[in-house]
Formats: sequence, C-alpha cells, structure tokens
Amino acid sequence: MTPEHRELIIQVRSVSYRYGGDVDRQAISEVDLEIRRGELIALLGHNGSGKSTFARHLNGLLKPYAGQVLIHGLDTRELPVHRLARHVGYAFQNPDDQLFAATVAEDIGFGPRNLGHDAAEIERRVGMSIERLGLSDIAGHHPFLLSRSTRRLVALAGVLALAPEVLVLDEPTVDLDAWAADRVLTVLRQQVADGGAVLLISHDMGLVAATADRVVILRGGHVVANGPTRAVMTDLSFLTGNSLALPPVTELAQALAPHGMRPDVLDPQEFCDAYAALWHARHPRRVMSGP
Repeated sequence: MTPEHRELIIQVRSVSYRYGGDVDRQAISEVDLEIRRGELIALLGHNGSGKSTFARHLNGLLKPYAGQVLIHGLDTRELPVHRLARHVGYAFQNPDDQLFAATVAEDIGFGPRNLGHDAAEIERRVGMSIERLGLSDIAGHHPFLLSRSTRRLVALAGVLALAPEVLVLDEPTVDLDAWAADRVLTVLRQQVADGGAVLLISHDMGLVAATADRVVILRGGHVVANGPTRAVMTDLSFLTGNSLALPPVTELAQALAPHGMRPDVLDPQEFCDAYAALWHARHPRRVMSGP
C-alpha cells in the first residue's frame, strides 16, 4: 500500500505558534504535515528551527494560535492532554522531565493507571514495555539511581505502556551505547510494523538515513523540505544550505562519485553493495577475496 493510501492519523493544517504573545517572534509558521499509519518520519533542523515546538503540538502540550492539529479529525484544542495520550506518546529529549516514581515499574505503570486501565492490564503493559527495552533486572530500582542512558530507556518504556498510535521521540539515541540504541531502533521498527507511526527528531543523520521513510526539515519555523529520505538526504547543496550535513556514508560515496561510485547511498550495506558492483565492473575477470 502506498503511503497516500494508508489511514491518516494526524493532520496539521497551517499551524503557527508564538511564545509570550510576541507577534514578531513566531516559533513555527503555517506548518502543514500529515502522519499516516506505517510511516517513520524524521523531523530535522538546526537548533531553534522549531522542531520541539512543533512536536509538542501533536500531543496537546501546546495549542496553535492559528491553524489546526487534527487527530482522527478531532481538534487538539478541544481535547485534554490525557485523551490525546491514547493516540500520541511523546518521549522528551531529557528523560528526567518524565520520571518521578519510586521504582522503574511504578514509573512505567503511571500512564496506563492514569488512563483508567485495571490492574491486570497495567501489569501486562508494564511487563511488555520492560521486556521490549531490556529493563527486567532494574524494575525495582529508583529511576534516578540509574545512568542517564538507562533513564532514557525507562522514559521510553513509560511511553510505550500507553500503546499510542504515534510515537514522537526527541533525540532518542543520545547518550545510548550500541546495545541500548539497538533496542530503541527495534522499538521504532516494531511500532511501524504494527501499523503505528513514528516522528523522530534527531541530529544523527546516519540514524535518519537508515530508518526514515520521509524527511521533513524546518528552518526558522517553516517547512522547507518534505519528501522521501533518499531525495532529501543525498542533496548536499540543500542540506548545507540548511545547516545540516550528509549522512557519513553518503558523504563518502559522493567523495568517490568521480570514480564511478553511486552518490545516493544511504547506509553501510548499500555502500558495500555499490562498491562491490563498481569493483566488479572495473575488474570483470577478477574475484574479490576475503582476508
């Protein structure tokens, strides 16, 4: 099924927002965006571009002063945040903004409890979230006695326990080691595979290139790009013009383009395949051998 035929979850229509009533300082201006089931969308932009301001409109933490955010056709200005939490889960960049309970398990269970689920359902959701993020050994620990990396996983587990249709994650892999980052990536892919959607805010261009279906770029509160990942993430002049960099493997590929390398690769496997194809094309009678 093509993206435009998938069910529409969130529709953002010409949304603008300003802080403190300052007409001359709009944080975001006339932003349009659609989020559909089965999509992983990356939201990019340099610091101050409006990414977090925009994302906080999706779960009702901020309300637009102009335009609309519709979730299944319902205007977020008319719904309380706890109702929107059933549809949109938000993991903040700083996990300490979300953690407060005496144990990891209690913290993860707070959201489902606040939504009115019974004890059995709360236990099921907490157990599922703990298992998915590998937190079984620390379920009884106080969150603030854990490392920042682990606290980030706990905060994400609390969001997963809400079972939202859309996950909004602000820099989810910052401070994570390879094992923890892999857990997060597995969660993102499973969310999409299960028919949900993900909005990923990240400065990690390699992560975006390897995971996102679509890339949206904000500059000065305006959307300046909204398109397929390959088209956006391989356009060097456009990215640099918006204070962004190519994914590292794409940068290497483009440096080798004068020698025949494909310039639009997005991940290491694509690079290896393209390099092997180039090598064989130039050495048709030789076979590459391992070490």
